[in-house]
Amino acid sequence: MTNTPEEKIDSPCVVCGGKGHSLYAVKAGHKVWKCGSCGTLFLFPLPRPSETEAIYGKEYFAGAREGFGYVDYDADKEAMRSVFERYLRDFERILGKTGRLLDIGAATGYFMKIAEEKGWKTRGVEISPYAAELGSSRGLDIETGTIHGTTFGQESFDMVTMWDVVEHVPDPILDIDKACSLLRPGGLLAINTPDSGSRFAKFRGSRWHLMVPPEHIFYFNRESLRMLLEKNGFEVIEVGCIGKRFTAEYIVQMLSRQQNIGLWKTSLNFLKRHPSVGRFPIRLNFRDNMYLLAKKK
Repeated sequence: MTNTPEEKIDSPCVVCGGKGHSLYAVKAGHKVWKCGSCGTLFLFPLPRPSETEAIYGKEYFAGAREGFGYVDYDADKEAMRSVFERYLRDFERILGKTGRLLDIGAATGYFMKIAEEKGWKTRGVEISPYAAELGSSRGLDIETGTIHGTTFGQESFDMVTMWDVVEHVPDPILDIDKACSLLRPGGLLAINTPDSGSRFAKFRGSRWHLMVPPEHIFYFNRESLRMLLEKNGFEVIEVGCIGKRFTAEYIVQMLSRQQNIGLWKTSLNFLKRHPSVGRFPIRLNFRDNMYLLAKKK
């Protein structure tokens, strides 16, 4: 289902405060609305906390059989190692040093481990008890929960990262504001998230593979995310597309879920029997996943 302008809501947009939003799509039983002012897409009504929290169990990080998540989180993320290392070099160059880094939505700590290897001192927070406990068992400092209920207190960080996070949270203003409060003046915030304003997202409409309610609640575009950051204590210094890399098994698993075609299931079984092929990294860039780097004012 695509635009149906006769159905509207007037609840203020969390980004710009605009009203008069039109129904953009209905997917998985959830209504996706489009702000008439800034173009942000969002779910309304918001999914129940019990509905979203149930997503991030063990199956989300190991199996993805419920329609969300990863085949094997750490193995799937290994394809992104070179991308993460490049961003860490950029952070160090801009800050003039390595420092204290907070990873929000740390999952099992894959990115934190790479950062520590490069000289950063890291802490993390993760909503999934399964993922947080797994990361902690590997010696990483990961708290279970959200940034609003942590023991960070008055700690000050040089760097905060939110990789694939802001689209999941029910109140992104609160999370951005909290991230700002945890950064020292001049500290950096790195965000990547689906770009609903990209050509590919517009072309696919409700069939866009990154429109997955209730897992993803908000779908920003470049200007609306910039607006959100600038209204909450940040100066955006870089905007671009993040170079996503995925394993062959992950890609085929996603295709198998989205398209009930025997070819994908046969291919997936083959890749599971041949892990050296299944773990081969493939670069996919539909230019529909944006990256913003911002500095605390």
